[in-house]
Amino acid sequence: MPAMPDANPKYVEIARTLRAEIGASLSPGDYLPSTRQLRARFGVTLGTVRQALALLEQEGVVQTLPFRGTVVLDQAVTAPGRARPAVAPPGARTPATGTPPAVALVMPTPTYLLVSLAHGVERELRRHGMRLQLCGSLDVAAGQAGDLDAVANYEREVLETLARDGVAGVIWWSILGERNASAARALQGAGLPLVLVDEVVPGVDADWVGIDDFGAAVRATDHLLGLGHRRIAFAADQWGVIRYVTGERIAGYVDALQRAGVEAASGQPLPPHVRFRTTDDLDRYLPPGLRPLVLCSPADPVAPLLDLSPRPSAVLAANDHVAEFVLQSARIHGVRIPEDLAVVSFGNVDRYIGRHSTLTTVHQPFDLIGQRAVRLLLQRSREPDRPVQHVHLATRLVIRGSCGAPVAHDPGADPAQPFAVAPRPAATASG
Repeated sequence: MPAMPDANPKYVEIARTLRAEIGASLSPGDYLPSTRQLRARFGVTLGTVRQALALLEQEGVVQTLPFRGTVVLDQAVTAPGRARPAVAPPGARTPATGTPPAVALVMPTPTYLLVSLAHGVERELRRHGMRLQLCGSLDVAAGQAGDLDAVANYEREVLETLARDGVAGVIWWSILGERNASAARALQGAGLPLVLVDEVVPGVDADWVGIDDFGAAVRATDHLLGLGHRRIAFAADQWGVIRYVTGERIAGYVDALQRAGVEAASGQPLPPHVRFRTTDDLDRYLPPGLRPLVLCSPADPVAPLLDLSPRPSAVLAANDHVAEFVLQSARIHGVRIPEDLAVVSFGNVDRYIGRHSTLTTVHQPFDLIGQRAVRLLLQRSREPDRPVQHVHLATRLVIRGSCGAPVAHDPGADPAQPFAVAPRPAATASG
């Protein structure tokens, strides 16, 4: 004879247990344990836990707030069967009925990174039943006209607007982050989880995801040194201000040259606290022999090299965007790549690789950066008091013709063999 089904399914029993605990120890506005914790406690599937919570929600005992968790409701009932309003904690935001909660991605819309990073963010948000709200800021290239204040002001206005927009969180790829640190802190003060990508923003204590820019630059410079280059220039991408990642890459470039005993880099090793942020920092901390080799005008970066004696035989570009200027400038001046000048870059961005299929570059996993940023945001929302995390994703060097090496020269060309260098010591003071 077949067994009789249980009179009370497991999810009903779980709901009954939780209902009793709510009446005994939880007050309106308190949160139930997470679904993961309940699943482990009762030894059931996630679906069973959700069924139990759905039953309690139908009874008006709890309500699941998007991006927040399951909150205990006010037990006062004004009419039989009438749902009780949720008691949301400070900073909780309930989206309009039927509209998934949105996470804002703030980044410069003209940038070549937009598609890859935004795609990673949006794909991960969809997995969690959420949507992307893209908020463009001005590209730092606007600074060519000397109007960096306009760039910073526009970015600040975007951040300030989000504090009133009812978004569930903010992912920020900053342009002039230090100038807008106060606006970012205001978002956090309003209860919004904030995650930084690519750029660290001094003065903002927030989760961050990107790569080890210092270590990647050491590895890229070592590659050029291994090919026999001793006179290596660095092409930066700034107009009066150096982005944080570019500053870290300059520091890694200097470190690699000094460890290799390159004459132009001779001098005192860089102190761990040095962070190149302005041209004054370059004048203050760069060894004198390297100062003519660090170029801060990407429009025609090869021209200054032609006047140096001896001329550099290689250039490390701050990113693929700058590398494009290097390649264009080389064509204008009749400089052959890689015979006269080897080029290595950072990014491996489709937009530029499609144009210059020979570009050797450090692959940055922007799609994965976007996905990981969403996960950090979800964690921060569930555990607002947990320690801040800085996540470095693995990179690899993709060997192509612009450096003059065969593709098989460097094991980093194999996607299965990402390279890494010991992280740079943490900063103890600003540079």
